[in-house]
Amino acid sequence: MRAAVLLLAAPLYARPHGADVAAFVRDRRRHLNATDEDGDHSFAGTYQCPEAGEAYSAAFLCKKSVFLKHLVPETRLHKGVGNMEGASNYMFKRNRLLKTVDLFDFFVEHLSWYERRLFKDASLLRDRSLARIKTQTFHRTSQVNPSGTSSDRVVVIMPYYATKGGDSGHSALASRRIYLRKTVESLKPTFPHYTVCVATKPDYEYVTDPQNDLGFYDVLHYYTLPKPSRLGFATVHTAQQAMLNNPKWSRFEYVFYTESDQILHVRDVNRLLHIASSEVPNHVLPHRISPVPRRVDMGPEPFDWGNGRVLGVAAGTKAMQEFGRNAPKKVHRITDVTKASCCFDRSQCVKHRSHWKHGGHSSVELFQIADPTSGKEETVRDSFALVAGEGNFLRQQFRLCKTHPDRRSMCRGDDAPPGPHPVDPNA
Repeated sequence: MRAAVLLLAAPLYARPHGADVAAFVRDRRRHLNATDEDGDHSFAGTYQCPEAGEAYSAAFLCKKSVFLKHLVPETRLHKGVGNMEGASNYMFKRNRLLKTVDLFDFFVEHLSWYERRLFKDASLLRDRSLARIKTQTFHRTSQVNPSGTSSDRVVVIMPYYATKGGDSGHSALASRRIYLRKTVESLKPTFPHYTVCVATKPDYEYVTDPQNDLGFYDVLHYYTLPKPSRLGFATVHTAQQAMLNNPKWSRFEYVFYTESDQILHVRDVNRLLHIASSEVPNHVLPHRISPVPRRVDMGPEPFDWGNGRVLGVAAGTKAMQEFGRNAPKKVHRITDVTKASCCFDRSQCVKHRSHWKHGGHSSVELFQIADPTSGKEETVRDSFALVAGEGNFLRQQFRLCKTHPDRRSMCRGDDAPPGPHPVDPNA
């Protein structure tokens, strides 16, 4: 009776994308407990993110029933808006979107953004930037999964497109293949059953070639897409069909969608699965963090730009400007992720983003995940420098988190940055 009264009393207005969940979502007793929402001695909690733009991280974790609640029809692979973001947004419908207050509890490192920050100079520096990625080993250590816990109940799905001559997301073939390998290596400690969906036969041959030792649990494909940007929808569609019709997929209870250029970091996978298994249809979303290029990444050798020009600009100009922007920023070195925090404010995601900062602002800091063998000084085994916050990479606008490199925090009070202005009606 009380539930019926609540439903009748609900205001009749359009709610933000992702927030049109049944009224019982707001009743704490029906979903997460106080420990999950507010945190305890080992978990800082979560905040809601009903705004699709900020929620998007090209990755989500949900239980099987939530994943199958909105089936992607095959026609959607050929008609309608077909960008990669659309696949996530389609799955967000009428689901509750949650992010962790402490970034280090759940985030992905968006590898391909590194080259994009080098602009048109990326091709001139590709040998150096890929050499730096190849030497990184932190993603195969306890730094990306300190609990040492893995889950056989989760299946990972991800699109992969790297065929020559096509739209491969602004990255070269060699880059895409290295990103895929690094992604797979980071997934293995936490989610050992990972799959991939491809759209071309050359990509299928590459991911299934035993010599490449990628170890996919299954390889899905859809060869008749009108353009590669629809591969996100194809990945969800083919995975849903596999779950409904393929006995090989019947064992799984959860789905983790990601992309093939994202290194996974999970501090406590069981906590995340508990949140995902709520009675309410939850999506648990990792923070999507941007790496930034620095001069130190490129090795000690001097640059030889020659007299070349890129789109009318002297070769090297854009890259050197980017190195100059990032050089003054403070870099927090994270030597033990179990004893560190990067705290967001607890406010739910809002469209006005009044508390976000531009990438050039003095408050924007960086952090770096160290390989345990590196010691106190930075080595090539460590991660790139990463923005301590997430947001709109293209516009360089970020919701910042406050880094505590040597102290685990519950992210309250001054340990977190200020949220949206309290008088804003949208806050």
